[in-house]
Amino acid sequence: SLAVQTFDGIVQVMRGNTDEAEPILLNVLQVNPNQPFVNHSLALVRRAQGDPNAAEQFLSEEIRLHPPAIPARRTLVEVLAEQRRYEDQLIQLKVIASLERPSALTMHSRAQALFNLGRFDEAAAETTRCRTADARYPGCWLLWANVLSKQGKKSEAQAAYQESLRLVDAAKSRRDQ
Repeated sequence: SLAVQTFDGIVQVMRGNTDEAEPILLNVLQVNPNQPFVNHSLALVRRAQGDPNAAEQFLSEEIRLHPPAIPARRTLVEVLAEQRRYEDQLIQLKVIASLERPSALTMHSRAQALFNLGRFDEAAAETTRCRTADARYPGCWLLWANVLSKQGKKSEAQAAYQESLRLVDAAKSRRDQ
C-alpha cells in the first residue's frame, strides 16, 4: 500500500539509506503528489546528495501542500544556513515563531542568523530572550559569549562561555543518570 511505501521510504531516510529511499519516495510522489512528508523526505535525500537547490524545491513544495509544515521549515532554515542565506533564514524563522509557542531552538537560530549578518545588537537581544526562555540551553549562552566578544566585552564573554560549558556538563550528567 501507499502508506507502507511512504513509511518505508521515510524510515530509510532516517537510517541514512538515501539510495534505497529515493526510488520508493519518488514512486509514492508519482502515485500521490499530496502524500505528507514525502517531499520533506526527498529534500533530505537531495541534501545528502549535495543538491541544496533541489532540496529547497522539495521543501517549498512540502510547505505549500501541508502548511504550516514546521519540520520542513526547520530543515529549510538549515539548508539556507549552509548557503549563507541568512536573510531568507530570518523570513522562515519569523513564520515558525508565529506558529509555535516560544522556543529556545527558534530563538537560537534567529540569533545565529542575526550574528552571521553582523547585526550584533539584535543578536544580543535575541540571545537574551533565548536565555530567558530556557536558562539551561547551552547554545544560547555560547552564542551570547560570541556576541559579547564581538562587542569588545571580553570578561563578560568569558563568563558566558564558562556558563555554556557548565550547562553542557550538567546536561551530560542528567543524561548519564
